[in-house]
Amino acid sequence: MGEGTDEIKSSDELMAVPDDTSSPVSVQKGDQTQDVVELRRNIEETREDLSQTIDALQERLDPNAIKQKVTDATIGKAEELAHTATEKIQAVAGPAADKAKAATSVAKDKGAPLIKLIKRYPLPSVLAALAFILLVSRWIASRSNTVTVDEIYLDD
Repeated sequence: MGEGTDEIKSSDELMAVPDDTSSPVSVQKGDQTQDVVELRRNIEETREDLSQTIDALQERLDPNAIKQKVTDATIGKAEELAHTATEKIQAVAGPAADKAKAATSVAKDKGAPLIKLIKRYPLPSVLAALAFILLVSRWIASRSNTVTVDEIYLDD
């Protein structure tokens, strides 16, 4: 660079604006001149925009905010699934309850005479039940390869 009487000014010196901003101070660079006040205004606007962008990014990346968003989304999905499951259960439970009531009614209708008979004749009912149990146990024993008590005594 050529030697001259011009001093090289720092960026701070170039950006320095007198307190009286009513009179624009110009900085010459090449053939173009820019108003320092306009430059400062542009810089302040850019700083404000950057500050807002950084604030928005900090809010988005805040662990508590992320945790809250995930929690809200999870709770929302869980509530949705619970609602769907409740609807499906109610759709199945209604007919099942109706069938259970019908079965109970049939059992009461068919079982009532038997209960009356057992209450009227308890001893023969007990003997009939014991005979039934004996028959079922012998039938089960004959179906399996186990030895019954009767077979042990009959072999002597």
